[in-house]
Amino acid sequence: MRLAIGPLMPPRRLQHSKDIRAVFAAGQASHGPSVAVRGRERDDAAGVARVTVSASKQLGGAVHRNRAKRRIRAALGHIEVPAGWDLVVLAKAAASSAPFDALVLELQQNVSRLARRRKVPA
Repeated sequence: MRLAIGPLMPPRRLQHSKDIRAVFAAGQASHGPSVAVRGRERDDAAGVARVTVSASKQLGGAVHRNRAKRRIRAALGHIEVPAGWDLVVLAKAAASSAPFDALVLELQQNVSRLARRRKVPA
């Protein structure tokens, strides 16, 4: 399977630990074989999407962790992340060896799943 689209504008980086903790506190998650995606919709829904990628030491040495993170960041450039969302992408062991097209598809499905489950204002 080949992707028909080219790279999109990559989202901004989610850098502050308080924002990352807020994503985990929101409790929305979507899992796949290569990645787990946690996300929350910010109050400024028109704002730019922000993403951070993390890989634990359980994946292996620094070479394996960095390769998985680089591949995920590259795949994020090929998907559409909804505006106003903060995402934390957690790499799993398969992220460094999965076919790139499959990684892009899995990320898009997980992000779409989170966007569909978003909290409806009361």
